[in-house]
Amino acid sequence: HHPVDTKALIRGVEIFRDDGLYAVRIRQVDKKVHARAGAGKIYRYTIIDGCEQSEQSSDGFAWTITPTLNLERMREAAAYLVGEQDFSSLRGGGCQAGTTVKHMYAITIARINNNLVTIEISGQSFLRRMIRNMVGLLVEIGAGLRDPLCVPAILAEKNRLAAGIMAPAQGLLLMRVLIEHGLD
Repeated sequence: HHPVDTKALIRGVEIFRDDGLYAVRIRQVDKKVHARAGAGKIYRYTIIDGCEQSEQSSDGFAWTITPTLNLERMREAAAYLVGEQDFSSLRGGGCQAGTTVKHMYAITIARINNNLVTIEISGQSFLRRMIRNMVGLLVEIGAGLRDPLCVPAILAEKNRLAAGIMAPAQGLLLMRVLIEHGLD
């Protein structure tokens, strides 16, 4: 095992700045730490709501939508997604996870200004496209297309088709990797 030249690593990452990567923090951690298997994560999804069709853009930073979202309905629905449970209904195709049971620590939904909504989701681990499927479901509920009380039934179905739309990749950002043993 050879030590990593962190300065060279940072220079290498900065070459590819056009891929939407804005900040990188590199720090050496214990060899036992595994970013995918043993670390929790915090994701943020950004939505611009209440936009006319002509105002909608695809700049990659936010999902722009026409309806104005009801955040109280979304928060009510999100409460059903927190905790340890089977998220099969929010699993994307091609997912190879050993288990569909995951633990969500918290889901925070906030309106930053008139049209900017953020959804922060933290959990121990996630299934393929789970965040985007979760956001799609919450947006349907916030737009009044579904009732917040539908979430337990959707999870019980254990069928992706029950959960509705998948939010686009634009707007999704990995905010932080939570490393065990207080190293984050």
